[in-house]
Amino acid sequence: MKPERPIKSTVIATILRFSIIVLIALLPGLFVSGQVKFSTWVSSQDVGQKEYLQIEYVVENAKQIDELTPPSFPGFQIVQGPIQSSGMSIVNGSMSQYKVLSFVLQPLHAGKFTIGGASATIDGHPLRSNTVKITVHAGGGSGGNNPSNPGGGNPFAQPFGADPYGSSERDVERDYILKTGGERQ
Repeated sequence: MKPERPIKSTVIATILRFSIIVLIALLPGLFVSGQVKFSTWVSSQDVGQKEYLQIEYVVENAKQIDELTPPSFPGFQIVQGPIQSSGMSIVNGSMSQYKVLSFVLQPLHAGKFTIGGASATIDGHPLRSNTVKITVHAGGGSGGNNPSNPGGGNPFAQPFGADPYGSSERDVERDYILKTGGERQ
């Protein structure tokens, strides 16, 4: 039987140092992935008076959301909303959840506007999302005459023009009357 060689203390110290360095390097990633984020997103910060603007208040990685209150929208008319949506994604084993409150707005007049952030109680803490600045130009604005944007900023328009395979309104409203013998009138 061969006597075992003792492990030198320098080898043990090197392994411990390496383990501690790896742990310190990975630790911030664990905290960032679970951190709550509350932010405001807009479809564009530069719109025309006849265009539409979509604004979303996004809460990420929250366990509980209470009293989510949107701001007033001075200079804008609410066309649609509030619309609530939520989802979850898992990327490389890291889970992320989100909840969104969105509105579609139309400017009432040209000018520069500041839309305040929404407020909410998230995981027991009062939070407010960021504010956004919007510039509204008179008339159709930047997207109105752009051929790559046929809807002119309308979020409900077909993005590629009319549907060539879909039926038009006149096809839907047309009535057919069958005479005897199967002929159409």
